[in-house]
Amino acid sequence: MSLFIGFMISLFLLIGLITGLTPFMGRKSSQFGVSLPENYQEDPQLKKWMKQYCFITVLSSVLFSLPFLWFTRNKDAVQTEMQLGIYSVVGIAAVLAVSGLAYLVIHKKVSTWKKNLPKTADQDSGQEIVVELNYRKKGTTISNTLIIISNLIIISGTAFATWLNYQQIPETFPIHWGIDFKPDRFATKSVKTVFGLLAVQLIMIIIFVISNYSIKNAKQSLNPKNASVSSLKNRLFRQAWSRFTLVISMLTQLLMSALQLATVFVNDVEIQWFIYLTIGYTILVIVYAIVLSMKYGQGGERLKMADSLEEKDILEYRYNEDQYWKLGVFYYNPADPSIWVEKRFGVGTTTNFARWQSWAIIVGILILAFSPLLFL
Repeated sequence: MSLFIGFMISLFLLIGLITGLTPFMGRKSSQFGVSLPENYQEDPQLKKWMKQYCFITVLSSVLFSLPFLWFTRNKDAVQTEMQLGIYSVVGIAAVLAVSGLAYLVIHKKVSTWKKNLPKTADQDSGQEIVVELNYRKKGTTISNTLIIISNLIIISGTAFATWLNYQQIPETFPIHWGIDFKPDRFATKSVKTVFGLLAVQLIMIIIFVISNYSIKNAKQSLNPKNASVSSLKNRLFRQAWSRFTLVISMLTQLLMSALQLATVFVNDVEIQWFIYLTIGYTILVIVYAIVLSMKYGQGGERLKMADSLEEKDILEYRYNEDQYWKLGVFYYNPADPSIWVEKRFGVGTTTNFARWQSWAIIVGILILAFSPLLFL
């Protein structure tokens, strides 16, 4: 129990830290979903709001993690497990709700603050856009084929091992363990129950391919003052996150394969080792994501290059798009054919909700997410 509680406390704190650092990872030209004039991107008032957001989110994660300490006093394992499960979901939702509310409040403040800024020649001028026509021909991401093949190799090996040991699997086998590491839920042996997790692994491949595809095809956002360097930074950014997708896809498949084999060889192997694997996997994924975010920022903006201009030369080259960003988070532009675009708050991509393809992708992902229920 103490291991699980320690893991959840660490997870809450990491969620708060990552969320709190989000304003520092995004582009300087757009903070809290609001595009900013070049001369005000380092304004002290803006820095103050960024620190306030970080403080609120980190503090909320600390406060909501404290109740976990109370569960250590409960001697009823069954009741404690149920309560821990409920609070884990409620607590994470509460942390995200607090950070979301803090974002909306500060987003409103930044929008009002921007409207009251003195108008300059730069602000009154039209939007300047730079596009590199052969950008995607330079190999911006890892091939989806590599992701598919590497994942299939792992899944195939697991399926083969499961098939070889199918006769040795007991007629009823555990599929869930309590916080005391003892099995508390069982399934009757059948092809569906034994190989069901492998079907979920196949579904995961589709998720990772979509993620890598979005990294490759997200609309460019280049700095007109130094387009060549900006393009290189953006390309390195996409390559780094594409490698991240490949590595995480393989680690995820290995973790799920470990769970599958733990079920197959349940009589010979203690389940505690899988808990440690899960903790190690979670920490690795989070730390890896933080390192990439802090090194590259959004679109590679934080990446330092010897031949680049100073960071102060960033131009508000997407200044006139505020009207298309609802609450600074949801991009809705019917005139833009792009499906994938860079987030305005944080690191990564989002979709253009004005395109039907975006909704089709969202519905498809939801269907894939709930499809594992068919194998339970």
